[in-house]
Amino acid sequence: MLKSMTGFGRSKYENEAREYIVEIKSVNNRYSDISIKLPRSISFEEENIKKLISASIARGKIEVFVTFNNNSDKGKNIQVNQELAIQYINEMKKLSETTRNKL
Repeated sequence: MLKSMTGFGRSKYENEAREYIVEIKSVNNRYSDISIKLPRSISFEEENIKKLISASIARGKIEVFVTFNNNSDKGKNIQVNQELAIQYINEMKKLSETTRNKL
């Protein structure tokens, strides 16, 4: 039985105000050519995605596009290094005084 190597798929997954949209396009190709486009925030997963695809598909040109929307507060906490910030402020004040005298 022949199986087509040309196809398109799209799926959406939501979990705790985080949304993932995955689109996959494939066309016939003599060799295996997998390209993956990920947002920077989840780019560390690229190798795992390639391994998953390679385990199921022997050849073809595969393009994977992942969109990630984080609508939750998880992973958005900011911690300021106050000591370092004070040092920067003090240095900026010195720079301001120095340039003011030269102008």
